[in-house]
Amino acid sequence: MQEETVKARDYGWCLGEYARDSVFLINPDGLFQEVNRAALQTYGYTREELIGMSIHQLRRQDSIEKISKQMKQAHTGSILFEAVHYRKNGTFFPVEVSSQGITLDGEEYIVSVVRDISDRKAAEKEQRRIETDLVRSNVCHLLLNEVAMRVLTEEPAQEILQLICRSLVNIYQLELVWVGSKEAAGSLTVQAWAGESVDYLEDIKVCWDEGPESQGPAGKSIRSASTQLFDVDHPDFKPWRERAAQFGFRTIAAVPLICRDNVIGTINLYSNQERYFDTGLLQQIEHFASQTAVALEAAEKRKRVNLLSTVVKYAGDGIVVTDCAAVIQWANPAFCRLSGYAAEELVGKSMAIFKSGYQDKNFYQQLWRQILSGNLWRGEIVNRRKDGSLYVEEMSITPVLDEHKEISAFIAIKQDVTERHEAQEKVRQSLNYYIQLFEDFPTLIWRADRNGQLDYFNKKWLEFTGRSKTEEEGSGWLEGVHPEERQLCQLVYRENMERQTPFRIEYRLRAQDHGYRWIVAMGMPFYDLEGHFAGHIGACYDISDMKQAEIDRLQALKMAEKAERMASLGAMTASIAHEINQPLHAIKLAADGFLYWQEKGKAPELEKLTTSLQKISGAVNRIDNIIKHLRSVFSGQVDVKEGVCDCNQAVYDALELVGAQMQAHGISISRQFAAELPKINADAKRLEEAVINMLINAMQELDKLQKPDKEISLKTFCQDDCVVLEMADNGPGVDSSLRERIFEPFFTTKGAGNGMGLGLAIVNNIIRSLEGSIEVQDRTGGGALFTIRLPVLRRG
Repeated sequence: MQEETVKARDYGWCLGEYARDSVFLINPDGLFQEVNRAALQTYGYTREELIGMSIHQLRRQDSIEKISKQMKQAHTGSILFEAVHYRKNGTFFPVEVSSQGITLDGEEYIVSVVRDISDRKAAEKEQRRIETDLVRSNVCHLLLNEVAMRVLTEEPAQEILQLICRSLVNIYQLELVWVGSKEAAGSLTVQAWAGESVDYLEDIKVCWDEGPESQGPAGKSIRSASTQLFDVDHPDFKPWRERAAQFGFRTIAAVPLICRDNVIGTINLYSNQERYFDTGLLQQIEHFASQTAVALEAAEKRKRVNLLSTVVKYAGDGIVVTDCAAVIQWANPAFCRLSGYAAEELVGKSMAIFKSGYQDKNFYQQLWRQILSGNLWRGEIVNRRKDGSLYVEEMSITPVLDEHKEISAFIAIKQDVTERHEAQEKVRQSLNYYIQLFEDFPTLIWRADRNGQLDYFNKKWLEFTGRSKTEEEGSGWLEGVHPEERQLCQLVYRENMERQTPFRIEYRLRAQDHGYRWIVAMGMPFYDLEGHFAGHIGACYDISDMKQAEIDRLQALKMAEKAERMASLGAMTASIAHEINQPLHAIKLAADGFLYWQEKGKAPELEKLTTSLQKISGAVNRIDNIIKHLRSVFSGQVDVKEGVCDCNQAVYDALELVGAQMQAHGISISRQFAAELPKINADAKRLEEAVINMLINAMQELDKLQKPDKEISLKTFCQDDCVVLEMADNGPGVDSSLRERIFEPFFTTKGAGNGMGLGLAIVNNIIRSLEGSIEVQDRTGGGALFTIRLPVLRRG
């Protein structure tokens, strides 16, 4: 039995030995145990070199983890995948690998069959290129039709050229396209341009007759009447090379515009890719340029255009000339091919022979009404060929006027768009397919038509709201929006749908449990194949938890600010004690005087008694004012009360509270206040609190230094309709890397236990609430300079 198994294994490997594909037997360590002849030929190794080699050496682009994962999959079952393998000579090629785990003599192995798919990949690439060329060719054909239509409607040549430049940029993904007209003086005039790099054309000089500026692609194209292809390193491109490098250009093509064997200008195309313009692409552009030149000549000479020149101009499409009764006078070969009739069969026949029955009587009445009024008619129609088959054509009918301004004939230009309609139908089916995919999205998805009416809601939306699709359609979904946001929500949706713009809005939407949840809705416009606006599609996300987290964060910040105020109050203990001790000392002196006279058994004089009582009353009022002042500044109330505020007075009041504390810390205060400083619209106590926080912050920074001349200077002045307060110190200053962060909440350079990092954040919030600004910079000579700017009060 064992001998039969060995024979069967040998027979199997013999079959693999002569296979056209490479076959590898891989042991559990990922090393080649055996290889067939095809592998030796394909990879260029000898059998001795391959046996024992790791699979990783052939798959250098793939990670060990990826290869190990695929080997595990092969052990549990077969696996088919694509990869890139390397030959012995260092070249690489795409492969298709089929791997299967097997057991030999109780050991787990993997058999991998590797097929070189280079030819297949090349064929796929070529097919994609062919498809791309076909799409571009069709789009160019449509563009030529549009150009022709605009010529017929007598649109200015400048606008037609702009359309051509924009379209070529979009079709071929170019950085710049411009059209230059040939001038008799030897120069080129830029007539139209498009692309992201149009600034390249500023102050640029291009000629076609002689000199260095005429040796570039445009000049040579005009002189030779042929397409010129340059890269930026071309010797003749030197006059423009430096500027072209600034815009990343690598390849430039110039295609002549030739009309009646006469070069009238060039179309110039710029790409940032090397060797971008291949032969097929240039042929497309040359064909487009030739057709464009004909159309441009007709546009410039439209007053002299006659029936014959019109027919020549539209030779690419089916053209029919009829009399005023729609009897065919002439048809071009393209229309004969389209309809299936010979030219001699058509002449003298009525256009009614093409009727298919798809259009009713009213359709034709409206068509005739428009063309008989002298206006162009354009639209799509289903007609019938000679063999009875139906086709969809895009048609325009133009009335031809004689010298008396009377209609003498009609020109109908026709194009078969049956395939385009079929493609559109496939796209519509695809859209429905993707809509079906939206059903299982975990996000709330909706869609609105071009009129702004919501016509689709996915399953997640309906589950969220607990309502049916019929209830939600149109404007029914607004019933679930919270009444406080409903009007704004309706306005945002309507205005953006009318403007066809993206939008984002937050509002509360009623959920199935009748509770409201905060959601963020985002809508984006989408378009049909012709680029026409088709409506909006949007998604909604539940952000209720995020909203609650923001509320909790703000509450925590508010509590922290209150704690910071208390910390500031603690830092001012010495100043407060100093301010209160003075009136208390006056009270004590007055009281001691009464006690002295009482011990002597003598009554004080009435005048002295009155004076002492007045001193006691004044001292008590002083203490009362100090306490009220502290309450007003450190009450924790953050509401801004508008009023007329004197910035100088607010600073004086702040110094009154902390001046003694500064003195106790060995800090001198210098003041330079502007006289007659304009008033500001602010709450004086809030401004005073900001100044106190800044002074305490400066004091704490100065305490870090062991120096005898600690100083804080305060200066006010008016500048550019603002009251400016400058506070400077000679402390350690603020490192440049920290200046952007020192006003952030909870940011501190102090050690643990030395504040919460909210002092300057509170200052920043106060100044911003007063519509002002604050900034910090280095002070000349060392230290920090804080500058506050507050707008001057404007009286109506």
